[in-house]
Amino acid sequence: MSLTPKKIEAKIINILGVSDPFAQGGSFRLTIPKRMAKKYDLDKTVGKKYFGFIFVDTDKGVLLVSLEKAVNPDNIQNALNFMDTSNLTKEDLKTLFDEEE
Repeated sequence: MSLTPKKIEAKIINILGVSDPFAQGGSFRLTIPKRMAKKYDLDKTVGKKYFGFIFVDTDKGVLLVSLEKAVNPDNIQNALNFMDTSNLTKEDLKTLFDEEE
């Protein structure tokens, strides 16, 4: 299946920190920089409801988009609505998560 690439433009406001990945439990982990946690008041968000990130692979690098609801096609499409995913079906979104073999 081939998806039509979407182009988005974004204005860089600030750098919220740098985080080094580390291995733990067979996976790589990242910590959220303190400046980002403070700006987005994450200490009040984490533990009270679901909170995660979608790692979007782009031709310019990886884009992290916050996800505040459970991982499912509808919630992912809502989180990515800033880049017009209206023409993507639920099956298209599932395909985006499929690992290449």
